[in-house]
Amino acid sequence: DLQLREGDGQWRETKVFCSVVPTVSRVFGVIFRPDTSFSWRVRARCTGRTSEWSEPGPEVSEMVGAATPGVVDVQVREVGIAEAYLVATLEKESPGVVLEAQRRQGSDAWTPCDCYEKPPDGAVRYCAVAAEPVEEAGIEVQYRVRAVLGGANQPPSAWTLSPPVVGAFVAPVPDRVEDLRVVNPTTAGAELLWDGDSQGEGVVVEVEASLSGAEEWAQIPSCILHSAEAESNGAFVAGLERFLSEAGGNPDDHVEFRVRLRSARGAAQWSLPSPVVPVSLFGLSLPAPPAGVE
Repeated sequence: DLQLREGDGQWRETKVFCSVVPTVSRVFGVIFRPDTSFSWRVRARCTGRTSEWSEPGPEVSEMVGAATPGVVDVQVREVGIAEAYLVATLEKESPGVVLEAQRRQGSDAWTPCDCYEKPPDGAVRYCAVAAEPVEEAGIEVQYRVRAVLGGANQPPSAWTLSPPVVGAFVAPVPDRVEDLRVVNPTTAGAELLWDGDSQGEGVVVEVEASLSGAEEWAQIPSCILHSAEAESNGAFVAGLERFLSEAGGNPDDHVEFRVRLRSARGAAQWSLPSPVVPVSLFGLSLPAPPAGVE
């Protein structure tokens, strides 16, 4: 057992962490408040027997244990949709230190975020912290980190700020494409145009095609969404020869398209089918229909 007494105060029981040093002594690890003056005494116990308290040990007046080291630098290595990766440098290597992190978006208030530390490299700490997409493209986020001396009654270090970085933006689920139409069919492909705002950052287009009268739709992977600088919303679709060949199409058939837009948050509904387009307008080398088949 171990008791401590601050100055001339009362003796008080103290929780200890004890390890045996071969049969002759025991070593205690104790958590103290910083900048206190105290005396200590011990006694031994076994089943049914307890020794007398020892004479008080020498008074200790200096701070026991190292103060919480400060965080001298915080850098943001990467900002993702759900996580950001930080590198924090402590004043010195401190195995007992854990990190706390907070995040803010623009001029919003600071909010705590979970911090998952990876194996350190000396005084350099690596951690992944929870993040969220920003509400608009280009909004900056900032992190701050402080050190906490785990298991000790020491105050945490001051907060250290990271440089501001642009947050990860995820476009909302796009609206459904309306009034889909096909223009300029050529051997290279065709332009698909529609109404509505669909050129947001992070939006991709999915296109499917079907022979007129068929019940099945097939994806056309070769399609490029118009850039934000384009005068109209739309996409260029290519790879039709492969689709028509696999679908058994011929120059007398007609083809129709449907489109939907997708962001990381989800996909819109498929558009209504476009007006049908004669396959012959694409000028592709397709087998003619069998004789007598209309």
